[in-house]
Amino acid sequence: MTLVPEKIQEIKRLVKEQPMALTIMIARKAGVTERDVFEALEGETAWALDPHRFEEVMNVLTAWGKVMVIVKNPYAVMESFGQLGGYTKEGGYFNVKTEDIDMHIKPEGIVSMYLVNKPAHTDGMPTHSVQFFDQEGHAVFKVFLTTTAGNRRPSVEAQAAYEKLKNEFVLSLLTKRII
Repeated sequence: MTLVPEKIQEIKRLVKEQPMALTIMIARKAGVTERDVFEALEGETAWALDPHRFEEVMNVLTAWGKVMVIVKNPYAVMESFGQLGGYTKEGGYFNVKTEDIDMHIKPEGIVSMYLVNKPAHTDGMPTHSVQFFDQEGHAVFKVFLTTTAGNRRPSVEAQAAYEKLKNEFVLSLLTKRII
């Protein structure tokens, strides 16, 4: 969906009024998809990543250490905590297999990815995530950087990996470097 300027302004107004709101709630209020919310916030709190570099992004995410992975559908939400890695490919799936996370992803279904930095819905502290979307704009899955108890700052390694994603995979920055 190409967002008209009025819809972008509506989304930005909703986010400004409720900065801690879940993105899906903003999307519902605005009558758009969750991906559309990030498209409207491009360059502010969300940055589109090159979806053709899915595997490379997943490899960088291993440096985040312990993460929270969220997978949801209209009837359930699953949150899993653990380290990403143990990647294999078989039968058209990109497989994640670690002690804590066992996930199988069809990469061709991922048509957009966003690097996101927004306030948490629970306490307003900054969150860092990469969110993966399908053709219809629905989240396929989300990976959130977690922090250690009592310390809301990511590790040095995780922060470096976040910056690597921002510097090497953000589409708008890549386009500016080419021009």
